Amino acid sequence: MALNFTTGMTQSSNADSVTNWAAYRISGSGGAPSAAADAVTYREGAGSISARISGASWDAGLIYDHYTGHSNVVLNLATSGNEVLAIWFLCTSPSAMAALASNGAYILVQSSTETGTTAPTKYAKWTVLGSNVYPGGWVLLMIDTRKTPTTTAGGWTAGTDLALTRRIGIGLN
Repeated sequence: MALNFTTGMTQSSNADSVTNWAAYRISGSGGAPSAAADAVTYREGAGSISARISGASWDAGLIYDHYTGHSNVVLNLATSGNEVLAIWFLCTSPSAMAALASNGAYILVQSSTETGTTAPTKYAKWTVLGSNVYPGGWVLLMIDTRKTPTTTAGGWTAGTDLALTRRIGIGLN
């Protein structure tokens, strides 16, 4: 028997320029995080996007505006072959991340219309990592959006909102 392998994986962003990338904060206090280009520490391409995510009880991260970056077209994660998201991740201060059971690191999918540094209001989060299980260094984090998210907000529903994805991100608690 021959192996037949096909994939729908399409790169949405190299994450090596801050264009269409922003830092956001859903909760916590203190100064706002900001996204910056890093041409020294990266996994692929010519650089990476970094942010200092630290503050009192923060839930914050980096988010890519796919809608703006792709000529105002939503990403349909409900289409067969588009259900898996993969994001390279590096945390230089893992002790500042919550444990896995406390939703340490997550991948976020947003369908609401916020842009820039404005926190999303309608989204789903899939917890993927925590300080107690982070192996260190760059890791490839993946989610299957057909699986139930860890957290949702703003009335997010898988059937409708996955087809209307505007921003994708990685966040920390």
